[in-house]
Amino acid sequence: MVFENRPVQLRVDFKGRENGEGLSVILDSRRNVADIMPQDRGDGWKEVEMGEFVNEDGMDGSVLCSLKEVGNYRTKSGLIVEGIELRPRLGS
Repeated sequence: MVFENRPVQLRVDFKGRENGEGLSVILDSRRNVADIMPQDRGDGWKEVEMGEFVNEDGMDGSVLCSLKEVGNYRTKSGLIVEGIELRPRLGS
């Protein structure tokens, strides 16, 4: 897999209000070398939290989710994203 042991940057935010650097994650690693690691879901897929956003004003808008490899601009292959699930934080 091309993404093995290479950090990627994950971000989630409202369109037009992007800020910060996002989270650095290693998607496929045999060693626990990153602060945030994908978790096995038990169904053959992995899950990783991309971040959080708050809609305090209750306004309509677009939410942007992005995944970019850090510091390397070569063509990539081997990553399958089945879906992105947005869900409320527990206790909110």
